[in-house]
Amino acid sequence: MEKSIFFFKRHPDRTTENFAHHYITNHAPLGKKLTQGLRGYTVNIVDGDGFPAAVTEHWVVPDVMHLLTPAQAYKSMEDFQQVLVDDQSLFSGFELYVVTAEKIIVAGPPIDSALEQRTPGIKLIQTFADAGNVPPPLPPARRVVDNMVAHQLVMTESYDWEKVESAARIIRMSWFADMESVGADAGDALYAREYRFIGAPSSWDA
Repeated sequence: MEKSIFFFKRHPDRTTENFAHHYITNHAPLGKKLTQGLRGYTVNIVDGDGFPAAVTEHWVVPDVMHLLTPAQAYKSMEDFQQVLVDDQSLFSGFELYVVTAEKIIVAGPPIDSALEQRTPGIKLIQTFADAGNVPPPLPPARRVVDNMVAHQLVMTESYDWEKVESAARIIRMSWFADMESVGADAGDALYAREYRFIGAPSSWDA
C-alpha cells in the first residue's frame, strides 16, 4: 500500500466557499463511490484563499499508480469521465506526493467523528525539506503523524507520469482541540478542516 497526498489549487471560477462546499458535498462522495482500491480517503480544506486550497490523502492498494490509471481505478470509462469532469471544474492544478510510510510521533488516537462530517478541532499540516532536521511536535497536539515522502509525480506533456525528487521529505499532520491551542510557533503551517470519507487504515498491511 502507498499513500498519495495532493495539494490542490482551487479553480478560479469557484470562490473559496463554493470550492469547499462542492468538494465536501459533491466531489468527495462521487470519488468515494466510483474509485476502486481506496483503503482510506481524507479531504482537508485549508483556511484562506491561497495555495493549496485543499490537501487530500488517499491510501491506495497496491500503489499510487493504481489510482492514476483509469482502467484500474474505475469499473468503466464512464465512471472515470464522471469524476474527471468534476475534477476539471474544481481544480486548476496540483502537487502530488507519494508516501511510502507513516511515522506516529504523538500516539493519540484519531479523533472520533462520523464519516463525511467535519472532524472536531483543527488540523495542522506542515512540510519539511530535510528529514534529518525536523522540529519536535507542537504541544499540546492530540496526535501527530509524519508522512515519509518517497518522491513526487508530475504529468508530462504526453500525459505520462514521471517521478521527480520531492521538495518535501516529510509532511506532518497534527490534530489540535482548537485554534487557540496551536499557539504561535506554527510558522507557515496550513490550518485545515478535516473530513474523512473512508477511515484511514491503522497499518500499512494491504
